[in-house]
Amino acid sequence: MSITSARVVAPSAIADALGLWNRSEELVRGERSLFALQGCFAGFDPSSTLLKLAALTSFDAGRARSLAPLFDHVQSVIERCDMENAGPEFVDALATTPPAPARSEIRELGFASRFAHYFVDSERFPILDGWSERALAGFVGDATPSGATRYGRFFAEHARLTAACSPVRSSELGRCLWLAGQHAAWSRNSRTPIHRAARELFASGAPELAALHEFTRVS
Repeated sequence: MSITSARVVAPSAIADALGLWNRSEELVRGERSLFALQGCFAGFDPSSTLLKLAALTSFDAGRARSLAPLFDHVQSVIERCDMENAGPEFVDALATTPPAPARSEIRELGFASRFAHYFVDSERFPILDGWSERALAGFVGDATPSGATRYGRFFAEHARLTAACSPVRSSELGRCLWLAGQHAAWSRNSRTPIHRAARELFASGAPELAALHEFTRVS
């Protein structure tokens, strides 16, 4: 199944899913804080990079790691990269640090893609996490070359679905997929570990919740 033959999401469902996201003060405040930091420190001089890494790690409760080696790695990647034209290879390079104990590829790519999303280009770099990846998989087939990296596949598939759902923006679609992937798991088992803010939204009974089924009900 390719993206051209798959069902796409109705604009009303996208609008409702985004409305649900905006009900969470925690999610909205977190995003605004990171974007505001980028607005104040738009460049990548060492001090700015360190501040951004410190802020981003504060949102990642599972990242028990010293900032010093992470900073050295990220700064070296930035210094040798063409930031204006960088693609998925930039996220792959950021994620190549030796993982901390018990840290998986998806967690490293998740952190790297969040850095690129918030501090480089939120429309060019979608955030990769397991929930969004599963939700997106329902819309795409094997059109992406088999040799692509995990983030490279996600990057291309996310772009295709964004185009198919135009005029939705990539960042907006990302919020919807993140909620939809967790909602599908929570609907099957309410004890599934998910983000606290998402759980609060699902338990609220908000009318926009019905829209999330449109992201996982693939024909």
